[in-house]
Amino acid sequence: MHEAPPIEFTVARLAELAGVSVRTLHHYDQVGLLVPNRRSDAGYRMYGVRELARLREVLVWRRLGLPLAEVAQLLDDPAADRAAVLRAQRELVRTRAARLSALAAALDDAISSNEAGTMTTDHRIIEALDGFDPAEHEAEAAELWGDTDAWRQSESRTANYTPEDWARTKTEAATIHTRLLALFDAGADPAGADALEQAEAWREHVTRSYYDVAPSIQRHLGQMYVVDPRFRATYDGVDGERPGMAEWVRDAWAANADRHAK
Repeated sequence: MHEAPPIEFTVARLAELAGVSVRTLHHYDQVGLLVPNRRSDAGYRMYGVRELARLREVLVWRRLGLPLAEVAQLLDDPAADRAAVLRAQRELVRTRAARLSALAAALDDAISSNEAGTMTTDHRIIEALDGFDPAEHEAEAAELWGDTDAWRQSESRTANYTPEDWARTKTEAATIHTRLLALFDAGADPAGADALEQAEAWREHVTRSYYDVAPSIQRHLGQMYVVDPRFRATYDGVDGERPGMAEWVRDAWAANADRHAK
């Protein structure tokens, strides 16, 4: 009686099963969080059932907000108090759920008021937005950039924007972002023709919609997306699900600046 061969997954199949990108699995391998069971004769990463189970646990902890370093410690340290961490994360989830419930109730009231022909500004909506106050962030932006030409240009260009203008601008930005994400996931060269096309599209979009972005300015903005965690999350993702994309965008922005300098 022959023994059944072990179940194995290629990196692409494992990524499909887990709903993550191949690049994410490559990163987990590089940092030692999820190492393949073996390499095939052709050098491909191969994963088994144990690696699949570990990946599922990694993704649960990441979804709960733990940094990769803490996830690795929990999985590899037999003395780690997983129960204590779970209890703390449960309270965090409950707090977020309560805020979302409060936000839904406030929005229901706002909808009812609107349907009745009255408009109300419900402070509960602001309070329920998980601590996010737009005015606070606008004040921070003004403090950082308010004495710059870019800020003044942006204020001037957006002063008379209609809702349609804002919707158009948002759609353009989302389209460029989606194309950049697709290139990154495909492993495209950040200095390649496709990446340069989207880097230039981004520069022209910001110039057209907000303020003039010279190629040299685009280079500096790309660096900002790497060094500032808040901006890094735009490309790496809030939960770090696209590790390395901020650096990839930085390199694409720099390559575009180099192209214009020639």
